Amino acid sequence: MGFRGSLPKFMPDSPWRRFASRLSVETMELGFANVKSWEWRSFAADPFFRVYYVARGSTKLLFADRSFDLKGGGLYLLPANVPFRYVPDKYLTHYWLHFLSPSLEGLPYFQQPLGVSAKQIPGLAALMESTLKLAELPSTMDSIVRINISTLQLLTPFLKGMPQHLAQTLDKINGFSQVVAFVERNIEKD
Repeated sequence: MGFRGSLPKFMPDSPWRRFASRLSVETMELGFANVKSWEWRSFAADPFFRVYYVARGSTKLLFADRSFDLKGGGLYLLPANVPFRYVPDKYLTHYWLHFLSPSLEGLPYFQQPLGVSAKQIPGLAALMESTLKLAELPSTMDSIVRINISTLQLLTPFLKGMPQHLAQTLDKINGFSQVVAFVERNIEKD
């Protein structure tokens, strides 16, 4: 007994699929800001990644080895644990989101500022607005999962730009970690 006309779709095994299945994000905070004047900030490194969607305006960030412009119509990912400071410049209207991701922290590709056109995510402003509304709700499993799904949607253009060899490298590291974890769980067993 089967279903007539049923055709299963299988996801082929690949480093990308395994990388995506192990990708973890923990959204910490998010908001909207219309910055008209800047407070001076010394170089500081935060333990979280930052996503900025710049709706209007621009400003410059200064890292130890480069400067990086944030411009209207851009979506940006700033690395965790990398010192930078804002260079007060013009006004900036932007949505922001901070998240932790042990999966991305150790990858060199994500230890630099990255930017893409906001056009790569259709309905980006609506996604940011709906995510902000979710954050206003009581913290439930539903709201947390939906916010983390939004975070993954925001990360997608940056993940697509990651060189495939990094996914393969991470796959090997994770495989070794799984062996070590198995040994640790079972070393005391008779």
